[in-house]
Amino acid sequence: MEYSSLTDRLKALKEPQLSYEILLQGADQFKFSFLGNAYSSKVYTVVELDKELKKLWPKSKDIFIKKEGNEFWLIKFHTHDEYEVVLKFHPWFIEGDLLVLEPWNPKIPKSKVDLTKQLFWMRLYNMQPGFVTPDIVNGIAGAMGEVKELDPPDCIIPKGKVQKALVLIDVRDPLRRGFWMKNAAGEEKWIRLFYEKQPRNLCGYCYTIDHKEAECGIIANFLLQQQRGHLSTNSILDPPAWTNPAMRGVRNVQVNMHQVHQEVEDQPSLVIENQHTALAINEECMHAQTHNINPVPNAVIMPENFGLLTSRKQTILSQIFLWSLLKIKVC
Repeated sequence: MEYSSLTDRLKALKEPQLSYEILLQGADQFKFSFLGNAYSSKVYTVVELDKELKKLWPKSKDIFIKKEGNEFWLIKFHTHDEYEVVLKFHPWFIEGDLLVLEPWNPKIPKSKVDLTKQLFWMRLYNMQPGFVTPDIVNGIAGAMGEVKELDPPDCIIPKGKVQKALVLIDVRDPLRRGFWMKNAAGEEKWIRLFYEKQPRNLCGYCYTIDHKEAECGIIANFLLQQQRGHLSTNSILDPPAWTNPAMRGVRNVQVNMHQVHQEVEDQPSLVIENQHTALAINEECMHAQTHNINPVPNAVIMPENFGLLTSRKQTILSQIFLWSLLKIKVC
């Protein structure tokens, strides 16, 4: 009998009953909200993130911040104007690192929100005369992601301007530097791409925002082969040294010119960069050790090269001294 009464009491326990209208009222309180993800090596606390967001939006008061899971943040604003500012002036950065923000409210399942994509304005350089149509520009820019807007929309570029496209780019993919395109005559032309507002932590080797060390060498070699696909190895259009895996086995260290002058006989492996600094090539970097890349052969600086710089410096100092004497006499 006691067992039966306990069972009846458990069955009599009530469950919450909420109407859909009440749920909509609650969701309406978060209509000016975003889910965000910071692509940074730093792990932010709520207090630290609040401090950084106040720098981004100083006019926004009492921004609501809540940690959602291991990576995502819920950021809520109070007015439509604040919400529109965040939507319009993208992308956003905290301490130079990309902060991806996606509009969200409780009526949208969090599993449907994609925080791996970001809108970037992309400039297209070296566009050929026959490429000035929206279909062709959309075809080129569309290789990087979904094209949202063209500037100018008709692709008739005013003098001194460049064609731009607003593209939704996956931050896990490399920001490719360009594409080889064939024109109507069958000639291959390199269309160079430039991305506005690049984050500080963009890897200079694989050009990937969501950088992973294990993938860096593979992506960097792919990008190099893509750009070099139709170029000779001695072409002036070859990628710069910092994007070339064959030249990443060295680390450049600035050295004081006076020290170089004194130690040039003991340190032959120095390369002059300019009249004030030199670059020492002595150590293998992390990428060279990881991918077994041989360093670039060291160049040799002759001592007389430094003598020219020293004599030039003495000539300038003597001219300054003579000018100061002449100025004193005139006064």
